[in-house]
Amino acid sequence: MTTTSSIHAFKSALVDGLVARPGLAGVQVVSAPLTSKDAARESIQLGDVDGEQEWSALGKLAREERYTVDVMVWVIRPGSDEAVFREVRGRAFALLAEVEDFLRADPTVGGVARVSAIRRPEVTEGANPEGRVCRIDFQVAVEKRLPS
Repeated sequence: MTTTSSIHAFKSALVDGLVARPGLAGVQVVSAPLTSKDAARESIQLGDVDGEQEWSALGKLAREERYTVDVMVWVIRPGSDEAVFREVRGRAFALLAEVEDFLRADPTVGGVARVSAIRRPEVTEGANPEGRVCRIDFQVAVEKRLPS
């Protein structure tokens, strides 16, 4: 049976691998975006995917698949002073580090990808009625060879 894409398998394996990390105990890790109502105080949410495929070896009709998975780290705490700002931002970067450490230890994510890595982090800080927020949006770049 021909594999059309590794996206579903990759997102599932990434979530499973992150959930198993002791440093992410109690953190909500999901394979799709949540509403603000459903998001926990700390979450890692996988989102949209942008990718492409091209022929790899015409004789066997294998394809090279490359894509990026949008990921968001979300941390919120009540309060509005400098100590809270630093706590929220520090925790968001600690969650990002957990994702990065996982991908460095196993860039294949259990053999689902040939290679994967973090790229393009963007940090947004702000406030809402529940407190201070730090959001880190980034991408996980993935490469996979798809056999015919």
